[in-house]
Amino acid sequence: MLTPVDIQQKKFKTGLGYNKEDVNQFFHEVSVSYEELYRSNAELKEKVITMEDSLQHYKATEENLQKSLLLAEKNSEESKTNAAREARNIEAEARSRANEIVKEAREQLADMENRMKELEAEIEALEASIAEMEAKLTEPEIAQDYQKLQDIVLLQFQQPCGEQHRILP
Repeated sequence: MLTPVDIQQKKFKTGLGYNKEDVNQFFHEVSVSYEELYRSNAELKEKVITMEDSLQHYKATEENLQKSLLLAEKNSEESKTNAAREARNIEAEARSRANEIVKEAREQLADMENRMKELEAEIEALEASIAEMEAKLTEPEIAQDYQKLQDIVLLQFQQPCGEQHRILP
């Protein structure tokens, strides 16, 4: 490719032919135009190089963004899966614990019902014993013993429910 300097330094032989001044004037115009084109071409080449570098940078950035997006999608799916699994585990654990609580409550209810039956049987036995003793009450000495017995029975039933009931002498 010709440079502006090549055009400026080009010399033609003189002789018959074209007007030297016209040729020099045209030659000068061509040289100036070519110099502008040459500079513009050099600037455009630099811009192309810069843009190619930028394009490579943006392509690398796009590739990284795509990788990041895929990783984020994968992490999101894993998080959803883990959260669903955790929710199922929590629900199963809660159901299991609720079943244990219900089972324990039923066992306690059965124990209380059995204890109530035992106490009812004790009361019936004591009432029968008291009725038998009332029938035998004819002497004042026996009346005093009867009063003591009633006091003892009352004291026994005033104790808390879990304590052993025994009749004192």
